[in-house]
Amino acid sequence: MLSISRFNLRALVLIILIIIVLFTAAFFNLDHRYSYRLPRPEQLRLPDIQSLKPDFLGGQKRPPPSLDEHFRGNPEAAVPGSIESAISAADVEPHPIDELVRRADKDFEALLSRQTYGIHEAAEAYRKRRGRHPPPGYDKWVAFAEEVNATTIEDLFDQIYNDLGPFWGTPVDHLRASVDAWPVVISVRNGAVRQRTDRERDHTNAWENMVSQVAPLLPDLDMAMNEMDESRIFATWDTVAHYMNVATERQKQNPSLSMSDMISEYPRLPPPEYDPDRFHHSFLRSTPIWSLVAAACPQASPGRRLPSEQNMQWSPWFPDGWPDVSHKGYVSNFTIATDPCSQPHVRGLHGTFIEPISISTSQQLFPIFGGSKLPQNNDILLPPSDFWTAPDTTHDELRMPWSKKADTVFWRGDATGGRNRMPTWARFHRHRFVGAANATALVAAQAFHAHGAYPGYFPELPPDTWILNFQLPNTDHYKITALSNGHLGAWMNQHSDVAFTNLVCFPSEGWGPGCSYTGSFYRPSNWVNMRDHFNYKYLPDIDGNDGGTPRFPAALRSTSVPMKASMYRTWFSSRVMPWKHFVPMDMTYKDLWGIMEYFIGYDDAAVTAPSNPLAQFNGFQRAPNPKDLPTSTDPTTPKTPAEKDALKRQKIYDAEQDAVRAFHGREWGNVRLPPDEAASIHSLLSHGHSITTTRPSADEAARLRQRVADQAAKLRERAPKVVNPHDEVGAWIAEGGARWAARTLRKEDALVYVYRLLLEYARVSSEGRDRMGFVADLKAGGADMA
Repeated sequence: MLSISRFNLRALVLIILIIIVLFTAAFFNLDHRYSYRLPRPEQLRLPDIQSLKPDFLGGQKRPPPSLDEHFRGNPEAAVPGSIESAISAADVEPHPIDELVRRADKDFEALLSRQTYGIHEAAEAYRKRRGRHPPPGYDKWVAFAEEVNATTIEDLFDQIYNDLGPFWGTPVDHLRASVDAWPVVISVRNGAVRQRTDRERDHTNAWENMVSQVAPLLPDLDMAMNEMDESRIFATWDTVAHYMNVATERQKQNPSLSMSDMISEYPRLPPPEYDPDRFHHSFLRSTPIWSLVAAACPQASPGRRLPSEQNMQWSPWFPDGWPDVSHKGYVSNFTIATDPCSQPHVRGLHGTFIEPISISTSQQLFPIFGGSKLPQNNDILLPPSDFWTAPDTTHDELRMPWSKKADTVFWRGDATGGRNRMPTWARFHRHRFVGAANATALVAAQAFHAHGAYPGYFPELPPDTWILNFQLPNTDHYKITALSNGHLGAWMNQHSDVAFTNLVCFPSEGWGPGCSYTGSFYRPSNWVNMRDHFNYKYLPDIDGNDGGTPRFPAALRSTSVPMKASMYRTWFSSRVMPWKHFVPMDMTYKDLWGIMEYFIGYDDAAVTAPSNPLAQFNGFQRAPNPKDLPTSTDPTTPKTPAEKDALKRQKIYDAEQDAVRAFHGREWGNVRLPPDEAASIHSLLSHGHSITTTRPSADEAARLRQRVADQAAKLRERAPKVVNPHDEVGAWIAEGGARWAARTLRKEDALVYVYRLLLEYARVSSEGRDRMGFVADLKAGGADMA
């Protein structure tokens, strides 16, 4: 009986454990992440495809849809009627961001003026922008877009032509052979979809579902699918330039073709067959990613000339002054700001270039479809599977009146972005962002920064010294009151809620959110439901392992302000406008604090109030600091290299102990520096920079402390005590982004994009592609293509 009881007890424990595991899995699948729930047909407002008959010859125009057509207004929202009224409401001196939002508003109005209505306008705009006739079936595409009330502005489809451009010069046999030899393929035959795969994958199933929605309208085609998160193709610049030149020369012959020469039907294809011998795909699995990026850069670009960084234990290089292509420190050209070829310093500042989560890339040029890519990749972009499978929510569920949202920058996420390891984690972009947005880290950074330029301690550090894993801006370049007043950390403590939910070590250290080598710097926080993010006004979107998460589109729809720094392109990259629909950030995050102060403002009285636990720690005086090093009235001058090295180690140890004592027992934000992490404190204070080998005397130390105090006093005296917020500009961007997303980033809009993309892809993959095109509108009008 006893043995049976023990058996029953074990069985009961096992059943309980199984129930717990199943419950946990269900929770994480249904709530913690966006689960792969394929949209049901009734969830998409699609026309009856079988009865879709475009009436293009009548020349009828649909009335222009308003920006509110897909978007119910919020009576509680107090959004300014114009950007000028929003700027003037702050009642402060002109700021560089004022000019950027004005330009964006003007550019957006020009974009709206190019909207087309009906087949005649759409085809004319196509020929003007693309230099060739639209693909066969273009009339039904226009009818489909109108039926789902999509916005048809030719500019919104530029990404398609950037992706497909080189393939116009690639032989058709090469394109087809590469797909036939690929193991994961989605095919369309006679309006039906079929997937060939070596195993089941959620994201390829989602893409199959997406294509199936418009399959009855598509020609026969075969799509090689990227089964990985990372983009795959890095053809060299010379290879791409060759095929682009071939395509240009062939396109020059198009005007000589008469309408009677044009082919208006796609060829029928035989059943798809897997033939791995038709094409040999060559992949690199150990080559540093930056070397592939550099080879794909234009020959005259800065990125082409720089090798991969070798020593990741040293502090990275940050450009001096304002970032390139910025307007007085703030991003003015987001395309160039996110281009590694133009910003080669990112090779040491972004996890993708340090060590991506996996490496399986090819320098062969062949067509493969994926959800995101670097600008130098040659993958063809689809809407990411996470976007397609994200839960459908109405705009009313996402919306909250702007005035009720918190004046806070809010972010939660895992420490992804590649394989962060013990020597390299401080280079990773997500780690840098969390540090730069964290109050405790800023208290320490501002203190070390203020004293780093003074002789006797760290004389080789420049004024913009690198502390922790981010760099504070020079006050001559960025007029940030919180920085000048010495209260940057205390101010961020009130307006920033940024934390990791999982520190994601590599190699993995087992179950749990912690990590041995980053746990002394970051304290993981609880996961927060995405809908609760929308209770905050400012929502950063930071690259993960790729750039295809649904976070950014969701933030756009939420009437909060998305803030974005990225190295990746997605299908909607040409659809959203910086400073009109979202706030762009530089990858160094130098502009983060200036952006926050512009929108949120600064109030010295509130920042220094007793209720703020960091108010007592002025960044120049009260934080742990090298100025507090123990001094000797009778310093011994080291003579031999061994003596110099010993004294250097002693100085580091002394600084560590002071930093440890200052931080012991005090934790704010999500960064912590416990006393048992002396090696980590060492990395804070040295980071590869040499330290002086002579210790200052007591009198010299006193003079240095006084000099620091005088400098701080001058800065605080010049800095204003109050900076009014540009809250109405934030409301204007939030509302504009939400309205535009409701008009151009619906799942119906994704289908319009996919339908157009696959018409073009089927054409470029067909024999006789140079003579294939839609010209029925010209025949009806008695005109030819000029």
